[in-house]
This record gives sequence, structure tokens and C-alpha cells, in this order.
Amino acid sequence: MSGSWIARERDSAREAIRRSEAARDLLAASPLRTENTDLHVQLSLAESYRAAGQYQNANSAYDQVFALLRTLGRDDTLTATTMFNNWAFALQLFGRPLEAEKYYRRAIAISRVDNSFEGVSPMLMINYARTLRELGRHGEAASYADRAYAKAQHTGNQVVLNQTLFVGARIYREQGDLDRAEAMLAELEPRLEKSYPPGSLSFATFATERALVALARGDAPLALQQTNQATQITEAALAAGQGAEDALARVLVPRSDIERQVGHTDDAAKDASKAVAILQKAAEPGTFSSYLGHAYYSLGLALQAQGKTEDARAAFRSAAEHLQASVGPDYPDTRSALQQVGPQTQQ
Repeated sequence: MSGSWIARERDSAREAIRRSEAARDLLAASPLRTENTDLHVQLSLAESYRAAGQYQNANSAYDQVFALLRTLGRDDTLTATTMFNNWAFALQLFGRPLEAEKYYRRAIAISRVDNSFEGVSPMLMINYARTLRELGRHGEAASYADRAYAKAQHTGNQVVLNQTLFVGARIYREQGDLDRAEAMLAELEPRLEKSYPPGSLSFATFATERALVALARGDAPLALQQTNQATQITEAALAAGQGAEDALARVLVPRSDIERQVGHTDDAAKDASKAVAILQKAAEPGTFSSYLGHAYYSLGLALQAQGKTEDARAAFRSAAEHLQASVGPDYPDTRSALQQVGPQTQQ
């Protein structure tokens, strides 16, 4: 279990699963097996599946953890808070932020003392802020991100400080406050260089965010340069066994949007189509994903720019289906996708 934790911290997802499964198998043969040990081994396995992008397996594992917590009468303890946070994070990465939001709220409710946020961990707050941003609730997201930042500064939690700067930069960029977004990225950059080895996926996320800020500033060449760098970092990391393939889809979708806006419509359609294929492969049958919805939406825009009207409409139809279920009907891209589909298909 300790080796699995270390592997996850090193972004060695496959090794993390191997060690978690080895721990599970050793425990199954142990005469000292207890329900409490079962709980922690199962939680380790769930985390390893999540780190590897095996979200369907992670979701099933967390479901088993929750069942064990209820059996032990510990479903309103700090262990449950950690489990709900991690489960919500897995659902968030699975592209199901509406479901994730409910589990984050439950974790926060267990943690709160006397209606204050004193007992709520800054990591939980920043994770909740990330999900609120994905749901388009930017005001609430900024409030939780600011609380997390202040608490992380007070406790000296460097990991959470990095995360709050990442999430905060996205929130303020999407709100149009580009100066504040850039200030956060400027604070974040040296922290990442100190915290992570070269080639970490964190640098791909950082390069993507800088690209989107540059695009919002009207600097398309810099935006394209940064998003190409993000893609190169991600492809190299995946080749080295770090992360999961869906990480590539998350850089290809914004790159597609940037390419389309600079007139590279063929490249935009190719990247969006590749992102859709990656996310479809990882999707659980019969479920919906915000990431897949955004990928379909970008594909629809790229096909539309190519003049492929019918193909674009089909992509927008798929985008609308996924986005309505995962982020809600009032989300801007959901409404836009429905408008592009047309009134007859909406019925």
C-alpha cells in the first residue's frame, strides 16, 4: 500500500495499480484480515484506478468502500470525508461534475464545525471549487478557491497552494479578469518548477492555461505555440507511462479551439476527432461525460468552419446529449449546441 501511494505520487499509474492489487491479494490470504484493513486496501485500489484513468473501476471500488464504511458505522467520519472527496474527484475526472458536486457537498457537511469552514480541508475546498467552475458557477467557485488559498497559506500546504493557483487562474480567465489570471500563473510557474520534475503533466496543464490566456489577449501565435507545447509534453509523459490517455484529450480539445480560431480548420477537426475517439474508448456504456460533450462541441465547431454542415449538426447533437446530462441544460455550451442542432431534433 505504501508503494502504491509512492507510485501515484510519481505519476506511475500502472505501477500503482500493480502494488494495490498485490496488497489486496496478500490481504485475502492473511489470517490477520479485518474489515478495517479491507477498507484501507480497497481505498488504495480505488485511488490507483483513478490515477490510471480507469474511472469505471474506480467508481466501483469507491462504491465498495462506501458499503464497508456503512457496515462499520463510519459513514459520517473523517475517513468518509476523505472517501467522498476522492470519489467525487474520480467522478469529476470521469466527466460527471453534477454527481461529483453532491459528494463534495456531503464531504464538506461532515467536516464543518458550528457552520464554519474551520474543519474543512483546503484540498476539499479547492476540489469543490474546480467542480463549481466546470458547472459554470464561477462566483461560488471563486469564493471556495479564495478560502482554500488562505487556509493553505496559513498551514503551508504547498500542494494545495499550487492547485488553488491553477483553479483560480481558470476561474478569473473565464470571468474575463485576465490580469488576475496572469498574476496567478506568474506565481505558479516557479512553484511548479520547484515541485515537479521536467516533463510532468502539470506543465502541460500550465501551458494549456497560458495558451488560453494568450488567446483571450488576442495573441493567437503565442496561444498556438503554448498549446503545441502542452501536447508535446503530454504525449511524452504518456509514452513514459505517466497518467492516462484521457490527459491527451484534455489538451487536444483546447488546441482544436485555438487552431479553429486561427484558421487551421483541418487541424482543428483532426484534433477534436482524436479527442472524441480517446474519450469514447474510456467512457462507460450508457453514461454521459462533460469531457466528451466538450470534445463533440469543439468537433462541431471545427466541422462547421469546414462547411460540413450535416456532420457538424451530428456532432452538436452528441455534444448536447452529453452536456445536458453532465453539466445541465443551462450551461452555455449546452444551450449553444442545442441551438446548432435545430428545433426539430431537440424535440
